[in-house]
Amino acid sequence: MQADVLPPSLEEILLRSCGISAIICNSLETPDKPLLPRLRTLNMSQNFLKDIPACMLPSCLVTLDVCNNFLTDLPSNLTSMPDLWNLFVSDNKLSGLPVWMVELAALRRFSFAGNPISPSAEQRQLAASTQMSINLRELARKGACC
Repeated sequence: MQADVLPPSLEEILLRSCGISAIICNSLETPDKPLLPRLRTLNMSQNFLKDIPACMLPSCLVTLDVCNNFLTDLPSNLTSMPDLWNLFVSDNKLSGLPVWMVELAALRRFSFAGNPISPSAEQRQLAASTQMSINLRELARKGACC
């Protein structure tokens, strides 16, 4: 898929089950001039992606669904997305969760089932901590906690 043919006014991209194996970005895209500056929802689930390039992940993203792909790592620029509420990465090839996951302060919904996550105590603790933080933030938002 050639990403630079998409109009910059897009707010939602749904490319589920499209047989996409790679995304090619224009080299002119920079952090201060993102390719898709208004994109809030990106669903690229059930494709053949091994990575998600930064040009598809603007800082205003709210929902990212990349379930059922071949991702082995999560893009580290997710930490620069203050509005990322929903992150769905189930059924990929993730062997662990990055430590920076706890920095995703706005995250409310996170799914990672079906990945070959390492059974190490550290990874289990990180997964539990991330999920507990999400649950506590959701309770606080509803006024039922803290």
